[in-house]
Parts: sequence; C-alpha cells; structure tokens
Amino acid sequence: MSPELLKKSLRDTRSSTIGWTGVLVAMVALQLSVFPVMRDAAADFQRLFDSYPDAFKAMFNMDTNFASGIGYLKAEIFSVTTPLMLIGMLIGQASAATAAEEQHGTMDLLLANPISRARSCSPRPWLC
Repeated sequence: MSPELLKKSLRDTRSSTIGWTGVLVAMVALQLSVFPVMRDAAADFQRLFDSYPDAFKAMFNMDTNFASGIGYLKAEIFSVTTPLMLIGMLIGQASAATAAEEQHGTMDLLLANPISRARSCSPRPWLC
C-alpha cells in the first residue's frame, strides 16, 4: 500500500476512531465505577461460580476473582467488552473503506490511476 493511500485512509477514518475510542473509555469508566460494589459482593459471586459445572467454567474462563482489581478487569473489560468493541470498530472501518469511496463518487478516480509495471513490481519482484 502506498504511503499516500495509507494517509488518506487514516484521515478518512479519524472521526470514527475517535468516536469508538471515546465510547470505549466511557464504558471502562462506567465498569470501573461499579468495582467497589462488586468487591463487596465478591463472596456471593464466588459461591455462585462454585456451583457451576466445571465444563461451563472452563468454557467461559470463570476462574477469576472479582475481589481483586486485576481479576475484575480481566473478567469485565479484557475478556468481552474490549474485544467486541474493537471487532465492531474494525468491521465498520473495513466496510467504510470501500463504501465511502463509492458513495462519494471517488472510487473510480482511485482505481483509474495508472501504475507503471516497474512501480507495481518493485516491492514484489517475484510477481513480475
């Protein structure tokens, strides 16, 4: 990918990246504000988790301790929330990479630029 095209793609997705980052920060702040309540009720949650079958606990990786800050962050933020948010952001940006160019009527200009054979083969000489 050419540096100019990469700069253009990053410039086009700047606002959505900032928006997704803001939402992710807000969700993390909300979940961290709930931590004192979870820490106080950790014994009840541990009794509940101990009653689950071993296969269920292994499938959902439920070996964390909600009383510690690291265990709470692992269970709430790093296991579900952040990966789903990042997947959603990447899917949105990938679909916008072609859909926005087509909607704005600039895809034909992007694809119609002539590229010399020497320029297209320079990073991959085995394809020439």
